[in-house]
Amino acid sequence: MFLKWISQLKLLEHNPDTDVLAKFPLNVRKTLISEITQTLLTAHDPNLLSSTTHVKWVMEAIGQGFALPLEEMGITSHSKELYSQWLFEPNFRPAAIRDATGRPEEQEFWQTIFHHYSLLFQPRTPSSNASSVSSTPTTPGFPNSVNQAPSHITYLQRHIELCKGVLIVLTMAGRTLGPQFSEETWLVLLKVVLGITDCLLRELLISEGNPEKKTANIMADDLCEHLLRVLFELWLRSKIRKVEMWDIFKKCFNQWTHRQQSLLQWNATTLALTQRVVRLLYGQKEGAEMVNISVGGYNVGLDLPVDFVYFAWYRMVYLINNPCALPSTNFILALNGIGRIIESFQTIGQTNVQKAAQKDTEGSLMSIPDGNTILHMFGSWLFQACSINRTDSGAKQGRAEAYGILCRIFCLPQRREKFLRNYVTQFYQALIVGLRTDSCLPVILINTTSLFATELEGVRMMVPDFVVGIKMILPKLAPGFETDVPLDDLRLAAIRIASTIMCLPNHFEKVSLRANWNLGLHQNGDKLVNNDPDEIVVNELIRVLYSEEDNRGDTNVKNSTEPFTNLKFYILELLLTSLKTEKSSFNLRYILHLINVYVVEDVAFCPGLVGLVVKSIQEKVLTMNLPSDVTLYAFDVLKDFVGLYEYVQRDSKNCARELVLAFSRYIDMMLSGGYGGLSLTYYLVERAYDCMMRWILIGQWIVGDRDCHEAVIATISRGISINPNNEDEGSSHSSSTSDKKKSRRETAPNKLFAPRPKNTVTHSDNTSHHNGQNRYGKKGEVAVKIAAEIAMAQFVNYLGNFPAWGDNIGPSRISTLFNGDLELAKKQLSDSKESEGVSIPELVRYFLIDSRVLVGFVEMPKHFSWAIRTPSSPGSSSDAYATPTATETPASPVSPGTPKASIPQSYLREQSSEDSSPSVIIVMRDSTGKYSWISRMVYKTQTDDNDQKNSSSSTVEKDNYEKKLPSLRRAFTTGHRLQTQQNNYIRSNIPRIGSFNEHQIPKVDKIFEEGSDSWRAYNSVKKLTQRQKEVEDRSLEEKQRMLISHQNYKATPAGSNSNLSSPQVFRLFMSQMGLLSLENRHRMIPLRISEKLVNDLEKLDQLHERDYVSASVYYVRSGAEEYDQIINPSTISEDFEKFLNSLGWPVSISTHSGFKAKLSPAFCKTAPYFADRTVEVIFNVPYLIHTPSSDSSINSLSSIIKNITADDLVCIAWIEDIASMSNIPQKIGQTVFVYIFIHPLQNTGLYWIRIVIPIITYQGITSGLGDKKGGKGRVSWSADTAKLAEDPLTFGPLVDGMIVSRHTLGLLVRNTTISAHEVFKNLTETHHNRSYAMRRQFIEEMYHRYKSNLSISDFYSELFLT
Repeated sequence: MFLKWISQLKLLEHNPDTDVLAKFPLNVRKTLISEITQTLLTAHDPNLLSSTTHVKWVMEAIGQGFALPLEEMGITSHSKELYSQWLFEPNFRPAAIRDATGRPEEQEFWQTIFHHYSLLFQPRTPSSNASSVSSTPTTPGFPNSVNQAPSHITYLQRHIELCKGVLIVLTMAGRTLGPQFSEETWLVLLKVVLGITDCLLRELLISEGNPEKKTANIMADDLCEHLLRVLFELWLRSKIRKVEMWDIFKKCFNQWTHRQQSLLQWNATTLALTQRVVRLLYGQKEGAEMVNISVGGYNVGLDLPVDFVYFAWYRMVYLINNPCALPSTNFILALNGIGRIIESFQTIGQTNVQKAAQKDTEGSLMSIPDGNTILHMFGSWLFQACSINRTDSGAKQGRAEAYGILCRIFCLPQRREKFLRNYVTQFYQALIVGLRTDSCLPVILINTTSLFATELEGVRMMVPDFVVGIKMILPKLAPGFETDVPLDDLRLAAIRIASTIMCLPNHFEKVSLRANWNLGLHQNGDKLVNNDPDEIVVNELIRVLYSEEDNRGDTNVKNSTEPFTNLKFYILELLLTSLKTEKSSFNLRYILHLINVYVVEDVAFCPGLVGLVVKSIQEKVLTMNLPSDVTLYAFDVLKDFVGLYEYVQRDSKNCARELVLAFSRYIDMMLSGGYGGLSLTYYLVERAYDCMMRWILIGQWIVGDRDCHEAVIATISRGISINPNNEDEGSSHSSSTSDKKKSRRETAPNKLFAPRPKNTVTHSDNTSHHNGQNRYGKKGEVAVKIAAEIAMAQFVNYLGNFPAWGDNIGPSRISTLFNGDLELAKKQLSDSKESEGVSIPELVRYFLIDSRVLVGFVEMPKHFSWAIRTPSSPGSSSDAYATPTATETPASPVSPGTPKASIPQSYLREQSSEDSSPSVIIVMRDSTGKYSWISRMVYKTQTDDNDQKNSSSSTVEKDNYEKKLPSLRRAFTTGHRLQTQQNNYIRSNIPRIGSFNEHQIPKVDKIFEEGSDSWRAYNSVKKLTQRQKEVEDRSLEEKQRMLISHQNYKATPAGSNSNLSSPQVFRLFMSQMGLLSLENRHRMIPLRISEKLVNDLEKLDQLHERDYVSASVYYVRSGAEEYDQIINPSTISEDFEKFLNSLGWPVSISTHSGFKAKLSPAFCKTAPYFADRTVEVIFNVPYLIHTPSSDSSINSLSSIIKNITADDLVCIAWIEDIASMSNIPQKIGQTVFVYIFIHPLQNTGLYWIRIVIPIITYQGITSGLGDKKGGKGRVSWSADTAKLAEDPLTFGPLVDGMIVSRHTLGLLVRNTTISAHEVFKNLTETHHNRSYAMRRQFIEEMYHRYKSNLSISDFYSELFLT
């Protein structure tokens, strides 16, 4: 006795011996059933039914209760309750059943209960004369017709609730009694549940005259979720393996797929099984421990045998037929389920990577299913789904989902075998259509951001189609384009794909585009620039820029193909136009990154490109409506373009001038306070000053440009003149009053030395740093003032000042290497200690000017006892330039003016009678660096000076200082030199020019043939000339004797009173430069030489004048390698060596005078190095490190490398196997800020860039910097990196996922390294910790430490002490 539909499905056969009471009248059945159930429920006497026959007879009556009409659901509920009691409470079961425990009778008992339960699910309608026995609660104040539900609705709802209760009973029976069930009992239970589910959920044709089918439909809608949930759970709990049962299940299930709940249940069940399969196949770090089915807020966990999990997963995945045949609403659900199954396999190895054991991770990566395997399973469905032509929204969504699944499959790198060509071909054909379809394009763009980084065969032939697709999104959506994807996310996806294809046109310049590639491109492009004048102008400028490429593409053949380089026009157009139209701050910064990289990629092939891009960015910034973070990065892009000045100078001569003037206008507008005040915008002004100065100093273009000079100086002066004083009027008045009182205390005769005017800078203006307090109170104004002062210092010091290339100067050292002043000062101190009261000449003097510049004067007195030294031999170490060696003075009488100690070799000078004029070396130190000059007074005419340069070998230009002062040296002359020798007055001033082959020119005697007439005539002239010369010589000698013999005057010329052995030249220089005038007295502070002063000067010289960066560079084949294998590989690829050469030029560590980080000649001979005006970069490469000869063990090499890379904030890793990239940070074990991974794409010359910002450190430190120095008050380094990880576009130009070409790789990686280092410094430090600010602050501290209040007489008296 069971539901008839079960027998119609041929699941069970009816037993003719059952259903005895079916033909009895309803009243008889009601009475019999009611009495039996009430008696059994209340008596609780198991002995009432003492035999199985009795039990069967009673159950015949009870079972009829489930077939009663709707009006008798009260009796039915008693039958349900009684069976539930017998199932779950063994003590209440009939005695006959308890005695049959473990025997077939018990199994038959359970099966009979399941049969009878199925009768309840038969749809039924109430009789026409039925009265309501129950009603809904009433609401006071309303009539019963409103408050009371119709009777048939009430009966039906009660029936449905009873059905739900029975389903719960069946579920609990499977959970609690399942282990006791025999296979036959499980089959009965599954067939019963499958039958009642199919009875209700199958698609019914409802007619108007069939109320039973309407009732069935209502029941199905309410019970669908419950039926499916119970069926799927019991089916898996039964562990059934009968193929015929699974086939029946599949047949029935596909008749339910018109209901969404059926697809949702299938999705949840297949996903749960898939997660369990993943755990079983790929280890404990993946998947799930149990089959956890979660659907509709209902969760159930099943612990199933391993072999059954595999079997059930396969059968469950293919439980549905082709999804393309489903209704549109369910079509999308089915594809979502398929997508989640595939995603479960694709994400293996990507979760909990840092916590996973290495062997497990690597094994997972190697065992991930190939794309071909997945396509074998679902490929036919997915490709068919991509080609459906239904136009309803559900079909469009399902089609888009199919595209997304396929894109994710093909974007996953294949580790074992490549995709089959037929799959690749179908994928490309689908993409060509999908990229031109509005509903599919967004999903394709979002899921193909890494497509061009794969090794997919022929993928780059899809670049033109992606350009067409991207142009539908950027710079504006095509007309009529509709999408559910957030617009900012969609535009970001398009920008990310553009970052992977923009370098390809140059790379494949010899490849032709296929015919009709631009289908759908031009009409969209024409509409995008509809009536927007800015976009039209940009479009025309780019078209002119690439006119040569366009012309090369045109031929006389009408149907000729276009070259790949024609795509550059569209790429640059969408980048520059998007820059003008984009509203999202994040997307704008991403576009700026792309523009930066694109310009570097194409600048060598496109004249005028830099100028156009600079102008576009400049105009965008000057709109003054950009977000501050976008403006900051726009300045960074313009700073990077400074390195392309040679192209700017060649193609866009006015670009630099216009940009500098634009910066000037921008700064003036910001200083006007109309954009929120400097408290909010000061960092923009700081960056603008920095960028402006870089463009000014890059060349000599501003020299002679008076208008630009005046604009720049006015802008800088405006920043300097800011007076960020927050003191109130009272305190200001008090201060001025005290100044007046102090002024009145000065005596009348000293008015010339009165205090300086208010607009001059006093030492008190700079005490904020020294006292540790900000007297201004306004951080923004103080920062702008400092930035302006630094800009002015750079302008006056650096314009036209950059040393020529040399071994120790040039980019590596822009400050002077002269160190003789400190060496001589040390000797002077040691001599003074040994002199015992003997006066020692002060050959070195130091003065501090305006608390900004430290000036040192080194005397160069002429002394007979000083030895003449020749320049050092070419083979000598260049370290002598920075640290001169000392030499003993020759044995000679010692006079008071002779130094007793040894004299630095760099200070020695040659003895020359001609070189008798006063000379001095001036050494200046300020915030921008250290500079040295040689000054010599010259008392002679310019003509005599030229003659002396040709004849004398004792001038300063030819002495030892030529070798010892190779950087930043100047020479100027003042006055004239008196010539005392009379024969100089009659010296011939006719210049003589020598020829390089003068020895080959024949003499006159050899020109004429001997004996010829010409020869005789020449001899005659020669004899006459000789006679005339002798006559003139005798005449001159006679006149000279007469002058001497008849000389009778008494006056004689005054002799020289110069004492060049006494140190006084510095005083003459300072006086003649106006530094000793009474008006400038207050600006000069003399510094007495002491050991403390010398130590402070040495510390100042050790402070870098530029920012300095060190970065680590590794070559890694795979994440499976250990650290020792990484730092000591067996071989290194040739491409990696070329990359190292492109990062910088090699420098010898033993002779290098610039920044070396922790590198030492003891274990490193050469290293890649780069420097410009603002930064020095050294790259720590383990493969250039060797162990000292004393220890060649690998442990020593490891410790050396870890030591020298300990302070590196950026790590560059060249990785061959990108799939194992996530393991590299843990293997290297450096606590770095950014990892830049470079993956070479095989046989292409292209490189995929991955940038990782680790939040977890790998040296046992999860917070803080350890030994690293950080900003004051900073919580932890992890917090800093986490903050940056949320905004990875803070540094650039490289962005995660970008593809670049070989010729730009080194430059872009180096710029990104510098940018990342600067960003981290800004996160952890203030601008006061920048190199120039630290030098300036140190000089100010020296000012406060050594300032003295000397009287005027004391000040001038010290100048004459010798």
